[in-house]
Amino acid sequence: MRAFSSAHSGSGRQQVRIHTQFTQCYNYLRTMMRLYALLLISSYLGVCNAQYHKDTLLLLTADSVKYWDFDKDEGGVMFRSDSCFVKYDSDRYYVPPCINSPFLNKCFFEDGMLTITMLGDQYKVLTVDDMNLTLSSENDTLFLHKSEDQNTAVQTLPEIRYGYVAAKPIDIEDFQTNTLTPFFKEEMRKDSIFKELNELYFIAKFRIKKDGSLESVHVIKSNFNLQQHILFVSQLEEQLERIKFSPARNEFSGEFYDSTVLYSMKITIEKDSKRPQSNEYN
Repeated sequence: MRAFSSAHSGSGRQQVRIHTQFTQCYNYLRTMMRLYALLLISSYLGVCNAQYHKDTLLLLTADSVKYWDFDKDEGGVMFRSDSCFVKYDSDRYYVPPCINSPFLNKCFFEDGMLTITMLGDQYKVLTVDDMNLTLSSENDTLFLHKSEDQNTAVQTLPEIRYGYVAAKPIDIEDFQTNTLTPFFKEEMRKDSIFKELNELYFIAKFRIKKDGSLESVHVIKSNFNLQQHILFVSQLEEQLERIKFSPARNEFSGEFYDSTVLYSMKITIEKDSKRPQSNEYN
Protein backbone atom coordinates (compact mmCIF):
# COMPACT_ATOMS: atom_id res chain seq x y z
CA MET A 1 0.00 0.00 0.00
CA ARG A 2 2.85 2.35 0.93
CA ALA A 3 4.68 1.47 -2.32
CA PHE A 4 1.57 2.26 -4.35
CA SER A 5 1.16 5.59 -2.60
CA SER A 6 4.78 6.53 -3.29
CA ALA A 7 4.48 5.62 -6.98
CA HIS A 8 1.27 7.59 -7.32
CA SER A 9 2.86 10.60 -5.70
CA GLY A 10 5.88 10.45 -8.05
CA SER A 11 3.59 10.20 -11.07
CA GLY A 12 1.61 13.24 -9.88
CA ARG A 13 4.73 15.36 -9.48
CA GLN A 14 5.85 14.36 -12.95
CA GLN A 15 2.51 15.39 -14.40
CA VAL A 16 2.69 18.74 -12.61
CA ARG A 17 6.22 19.26 -13.96
CA ILE A 18 5.12 18.46 -17.50
CA HIS A 19 2.11 20.76 -17.20
CA THR A 20 4.31 23.58 -15.90
CA GLN A 21 6.76 23.16 -18.73
CA PHE A 22 3.96 23.09 -21.26
CA THR A 23 2.45 26.27 -19.78
CA GLN A 24 5.83 28.04 -19.87
CA CYS A 25 6.40 26.96 -23.45
CA TYR A 26 2.91 28.10 -24.45
CA ASN A 27 3.33 31.48 -22.79
CA TYR A 28 6.72 31.91 -24.46
CA LEU A 29 5.31 31.08 -27.88
CA ARG A 30 2.33 33.39 -27.34
CA THR A 31 4.65 36.23 -26.31
CA MET A 32 6.86 35.66 -29.34
CA MET A 33 3.83 35.62 -31.63
CA ARG A 34 2.64 38.92 -30.15
CA LEU A 35 6.08 40.46 -30.60
CA TYR A 36 6.21 39.22 -34.18
CA ALA A 37 2.74 40.65 -34.84
CA LEU A 38 3.78 44.02 -33.34
CA LEU A 39 6.91 43.95 -35.47
CA LEU A 40 4.87 43.33 -38.60
CA ILE A 41 2.44 46.12 -37.72
CA SER A 42 5.29 48.51 -36.91
CA SER A 43 7.01 47.68 -40.18
CA TYR A 44 3.78 48.15 -42.09
CA LEU A 45 3.11 51.49 -40.43
CA GLY A 46 6.69 52.52 -41.12
CA VAL A 47 6.24 51.67 -44.79
CA CYS A 48 2.92 53.54 -44.84
CA ASN A 49 4.45 56.60 -43.16
CA ALA A 50 7.42 56.55 -45.49
CA GLN A 51 5.07 56.32 -48.48
CA TYR A 52 2.91 59.13 -47.05
CA HIS A 53 5.97 61.33 -46.56
CA LYS A 54 7.14 60.56 -50.09
CA ASP A 55 3.71 61.22 -51.61
CA THR A 56 3.27 64.48 -49.67
CA LEU A 57 6.67 65.78 -50.70
CA LEU A 58 6.00 64.73 -54.28
CA LEU A 59 2.76 66.74 -54.36
CA LEU A 60 4.48 69.73 -52.79
CA THR A 61 7.45 69.76 -55.15
CA ALA A 62 6.30 67.98 -58.33
CA ASP A 63 9.52 65.97 -57.84
CA SER A 64 11.56 69.13 -58.54
CA VAL A 65 10.43 72.67 -57.66
CA LYS A 66 6.91 73.93 -57.18
CA TYR A 67 5.52 77.39 -56.43
CA TRP A 68 2.41 77.93 -54.31
CA ASP A 69 0.79 81.38 -54.14
CA PHE A 70 -1.25 82.61 -51.19
CA ASP A 71 -4.96 82.92 -51.94
CA LYS A 72 -5.33 86.32 -50.21
CA ASP A 73 -1.86 87.79 -49.69
CA GLU A 74 0.88 88.53 -52.18
CA GLY A 75 3.71 86.07 -52.63
CA GLY A 76 3.79 82.43 -51.64
CA VAL A 77 5.98 79.47 -50.72
CA MET A 78 8.38 77.49 -52.91
CA PHE A 79 9.14 73.84 -52.11
CA ARG A 80 12.05 71.81 -53.47
CA SER A 81 12.42 68.05 -53.68
CA ASP A 82 15.34 68.13 -51.21
CA SER A 83 12.83 69.27 -48.53
CA CYS A 84 14.00 72.90 -48.65
CA PHE A 85 11.50 75.76 -48.86
CA VAL A 86 11.39 79.57 -48.89
CA LYS A 87 8.64 82.17 -48.56
CA TYR A 88 8.71 84.72 -51.40
CA ASP A 89 7.01 88.07 -52.11
CA SER A 90 5.07 89.24 -55.17
CA ASP A 91 8.34 89.78 -57.10
CA ARG A 92 9.65 86.28 -56.25
CA TYR A 93 12.19 87.80 -53.86
CA TYR A 94 12.95 86.21 -50.51
CA VAL A 95 15.01 86.92 -47.41
CA PRO A 96 17.30 83.95 -46.63
CA PRO A 97 17.65 82.87 -43.01
CA CYS A 98 21.41 82.92 -43.54
CA ILE A 99 23.27 84.72 -46.32
CA ASN A 100 25.72 81.85 -46.76
CA SER A 101 22.99 79.19 -46.71
CA PRO A 102 20.04 80.69 -48.61
CA PHE A 103 18.00 77.48 -48.46
CA LEU A 104 18.63 76.60 -44.83
CA ASN A 105 14.91 76.21 -44.13
CA LYS A 106 13.98 72.54 -44.17
CA CYS A 107 10.69 70.69 -43.95
CA PHE A 108 10.50 68.05 -41.25
CA PHE A 109 7.98 65.48 -40.08
CA GLU A 110 6.41 65.87 -36.66
CA ASP A 111 3.54 63.78 -35.30
CA GLY A 112 3.41 62.08 -38.68
CA MET A 113 2.78 65.35 -40.55
CA LEU A 114 5.05 67.43 -42.78
CA THR A 115 5.90 70.61 -40.86
CA ILE A 116 7.58 73.91 -41.77
CA THR A 117 8.65 76.87 -39.64
CA MET A 118 7.51 80.14 -41.21
CA LEU A 119 6.47 83.60 -40.01
CA GLY A 120 7.64 82.67 -36.52
CA ASP A 121 5.21 79.77 -36.29
CA GLN A 122 5.11 76.06 -37.08
CA TYR A 123 2.73 75.11 -39.88
CA LYS A 124 1.68 71.57 -40.69
CA VAL A 125 0.59 70.44 -44.15
CA LEU A 126 -3.09 69.84 -43.42
CA THR A 127 -4.16 68.98 -46.98
CA VAL A 128 -2.41 68.97 -50.33
CA ASP A 129 -3.26 67.89 -53.86
CA ASP A 130 -2.06 68.90 -57.32
CA MET A 131 -3.71 72.34 -57.18
CA ASN A 132 -4.34 73.32 -53.55
CA LEU A 133 -2.41 73.42 -50.29
CA THR A 134 -3.54 74.15 -46.74
CA LEU A 135 -1.06 74.97 -43.98
CA SER A 136 -2.28 75.07 -40.40
CA SER A 137 -0.74 76.25 -37.14
CA GLU A 138 -2.14 76.78 -33.66
CA ASN A 139 -2.80 80.44 -34.51
CA ASP A 140 -3.54 80.57 -38.22
CA THR A 141 -4.56 78.69 -41.36
CA LEU A 142 -3.07 79.57 -44.74
CA PHE A 143 -4.67 78.63 -48.05
CA LEU A 144 -2.47 78.41 -51.15
CA HIS A 145 -2.93 77.37 -54.76
CA LYS A 146 -0.56 76.22 -57.46
CA SER A 147 1.01 79.30 -59.02
CA GLU A 148 0.34 79.93 -62.69
CA ASP A 149 3.99 80.93 -63.00
CA GLN A 150 6.15 77.86 -62.42
CA ASN A 151 9.15 79.23 -64.35
CA THR A 152 10.29 82.45 -62.64
CA ALA A 153 12.92 81.46 -60.09
CA VAL A 154 13.12 83.00 -56.64
CA GLN A 155 15.97 85.43 -55.93
CA THR A 156 17.37 87.00 -52.82
CA LEU A 157 15.92 90.40 -51.98
CA PRO A 158 17.93 93.07 -53.87
CA GLU A 159 18.11 95.29 -50.78
CA ILE A 160 20.32 92.79 -48.97
CA ARG A 161 22.73 92.32 -51.87
CA TYR A 162 26.11 94.00 -51.70
CA GLY A 163 26.17 97.17 -53.82
CA TYR A 164 22.42 97.88 -53.67
CA VAL A 165 21.41 101.53 -54.17
CA ALA A 166 17.79 102.46 -53.40
CA ALA A 167 15.58 104.46 -55.76
CA LYS A 168 15.83 108.18 -55.07
CA PRO A 169 13.71 111.19 -56.04
CA ILE A 170 15.35 113.63 -58.45
CA ASP A 171 15.34 117.36 -57.64
CA ILE A 172 12.95 116.82 -54.75
CA GLU A 173 13.65 120.24 -53.20
CA ASP A 174 12.75 121.93 -56.48
CA PHE A 175 9.59 119.85 -56.65
CA GLN A 176 8.58 120.83 -53.12
CA THR A 177 9.23 124.50 -53.78
CA ASN A 178 7.72 124.89 -57.24
CA THR A 179 4.98 122.26 -57.27
CA LEU A 180 3.81 121.14 -53.85
CA THR A 181 4.06 124.48 -52.07
CA PRO A 182 1.90 126.36 -54.64
CA PHE A 183 -0.57 123.47 -54.56
CA PHE A 184 -0.91 123.62 -50.78
CA LYS A 185 -1.16 127.41 -50.80
CA GLU A 186 -4.08 127.14 -53.19
CA GLU A 187 -5.78 124.58 -50.96
CA MET A 188 -5.08 126.75 -47.93
CA ARG A 189 -6.75 129.64 -49.74
CA LYS A 190 -9.85 127.48 -50.08
CA ASP A 191 -9.54 126.68 -46.38
CA SER A 192 -10.69 123.11 -46.74
CA ILE A 193 -9.11 120.56 -44.40
CA PHE A 194 -6.57 123.13 -43.22
CA LYS A 195 -8.97 125.13 -41.11
CA GLU A 196 -8.17 123.26 -37.90
CA LEU A 197 -4.60 122.21 -38.71
CA ASN A 198 -1.33 123.96 -37.92
CA GLU A 199 0.71 121.35 -39.69
CA LEU A 200 0.12 118.96 -42.56
CA TYR A 201 1.88 115.59 -42.55
CA PHE A 202 1.58 112.68 -44.94
CA ILE A 203 3.39 109.54 -46.14
CA ALA A 204 3.12 108.40 -49.76
CA LYS A 205 4.03 104.98 -51.15
CA PHE A 206 5.62 104.97 -54.61
CA ARG A 207 6.04 101.91 -56.83
CA ILE A 208 9.00 102.58 -59.14
CA LYS A 209 9.78 100.43 -62.18
CA LYS A 210 13.30 99.40 -63.08
CA ASP A 211 13.36 102.00 -65.90
CA GLY A 212 12.58 104.79 -63.43
CA SER A 213 8.97 105.27 -64.50
CA LEU A 214 6.23 105.51 -61.90
CA GLU A 215 3.85 102.58 -61.65
CA SER A 216 1.67 103.88 -58.83
CA VAL A 217 1.55 106.29 -55.91
CA HIS A 218 -0.77 106.24 -52.90
CA VAL A 219 -0.99 108.40 -49.80
CA ILE A 220 -1.10 105.81 -47.04
CA LYS A 221 -0.94 107.91 -43.86
CA SER A 222 -1.63 111.48 -42.79
CA ASN A 223 -2.69 113.63 -39.85
CA PHE A 224 -6.12 114.11 -41.46
CA ASN A 225 -8.79 111.54 -42.31
CA LEU A 226 -8.01 110.14 -45.76
CA GLN A 227 -11.48 108.67 -46.27
CA GLN A 228 -13.23 111.96 -45.53
CA HIS A 229 -11.07 113.91 -47.97
CA ILE A 230 -10.87 111.59 -50.96
CA LEU A 231 -10.93 114.40 -53.52
CA PHE A 232 -8.06 116.26 -51.89
CA VAL A 233 -6.03 113.03 -51.59
CA SER A 234 -6.64 112.29 -55.27
CA GLN A 235 -5.39 115.75 -56.24
CA LEU A 236 -2.38 115.37 -53.96
CA GLU A 237 -1.49 112.03 -55.59
CA GLU A 238 -1.73 113.68 -59.02
CA GLN A 239 0.86 116.22 -57.86
CA LEU A 240 3.11 113.49 -56.47
CA GLU A 241 3.04 111.67 -59.82
CA ARG A 242 5.25 114.46 -61.14
CA ILE A 243 8.18 113.42 -58.98
CA LYS A 244 10.99 111.86 -61.00
CA PHE A 245 13.03 108.96 -59.61
CA SER A 246 16.30 107.28 -60.36
CA PRO A 247 15.52 103.53 -60.18
CA ALA A 248 16.94 101.08 -57.66
CA ARG A 249 20.13 99.47 -58.90
CA ASN A 250 23.21 97.50 -57.97
CA GLU A 251 26.32 99.55 -58.60
CA PHE A 252 28.49 96.44 -59.01
CA SER A 253 26.33 94.14 -61.13
CA GLY A 254 24.66 96.96 -63.07
CA GLU A 255 21.20 95.44 -62.50
CA PHE A 256 18.12 97.64 -62.10
CA TYR A 257 15.12 96.66 -59.98
CA ASP A 258 11.48 97.45 -59.44
CA SER A 259 11.14 98.90 -55.96
CA THR A 260 8.89 100.58 -53.43
CA VAL A 261 9.73 103.96 -51.92
CA LEU A 262 8.08 105.70 -48.96
CA TYR A 263 8.13 109.50 -49.11
CA SER A 264 7.10 111.71 -46.18
CA MET A 265 6.51 115.45 -46.02
CA LYS A 266 5.58 117.90 -43.29
CA ILE A 267 4.29 121.39 -44.03
CA THR A 268 3.65 124.14 -41.51
CA ILE A 269 0.42 125.98 -42.23
CA GLU A 270 0.50 129.73 -41.78
CA LYS A 271 -2.87 130.88 -40.53
CA ASP A 272 -4.44 133.84 -42.36
CA SER A 273 -7.65 135.29 -40.96
CA LYS A 274 -8.43 136.86 -44.31
CA ARG A 275 -8.68 133.60 -46.15
CA PRO A 276 -12.16 132.90 -47.50
CA GLN A 277 -14.08 130.12 -45.77
CA SER A 278 -14.97 127.01 -47.72
CA ASN A 279 -16.15 123.51 -46.94
CA GLU A 280 -15.30 122.01 -50.32
CA TYR A 281 -13.64 118.93 -48.83
CA ASN A 282 -15.71 118.58 -45.66
